[in-house]
Amino acid sequence: MREEENVKIQMTNDNRERRGFTIVELLVVMSIIALLSVVVFAGWRQGEHTLSLERTAHQFAQDISKARELATRAEYNDCENGGSIQGYGVHVFGGNNPIDEKDYILFVKCSSGSSYSSSQDLSVPDGEKYLPYPMYVSGNQSVTITFFPPDPSVEFHPSGGGLGEDSRTIVLGMQGQDGTELTKNISVHASGLIEVY
Repeated sequence: MREEENVKIQMTNDNRERRGFTIVELLVVMSIIALLSVVVFAGWRQGEHTLSLERTAHQFAQDISKARELATRAEYNDCENGGSIQGYGVHVFGGNNPIDEKDYILFVKCSSGSSYSSSQDLSVPDGEKYLPYPMYVSGNQSVTITFFPPDPSVEFHPSGGGLGEDSRTIVLGMQGQDGTELTKNISVHASGLIEVY
């Protein structure tokens, strides 16, 4: 019987020793969790900016594709000036636009030539587009991409630039959380191919 009591006492002593964690162990675990949280949160904010830029670049490419599709279908009323529709396009306003100014516009080409004329060409319904702040279009020069039915053939104004005469590249940019510049390129080729990279 005496031996059984010694075993019981020894077992209860062992349980008391293993009952919890020391304060040092708890502090080490909490500091590791805090460090991982900081690293994940910093990467999360940068990833959020990158995703926002990616999403905007793809929306921009869809708008260019919409102009190409309109030129293929050649659906729209006659121009207000009584003329006929020459084509459809996207005009990107260059330079640093004020926040309340549109950044690009989908338009119906009513005037001759490949450049955009704000006095003669019409905006497609819901065609005035604004980039989310703080995104911007790189470069100071305005760019016009016009699709002419029925093929549609593509013309760039001004000619040249980008990847050469047979394509045009528009660069969207924004400042990342860490101060680096994030960019996305949208290339439109004369064949009608639109790439985002």
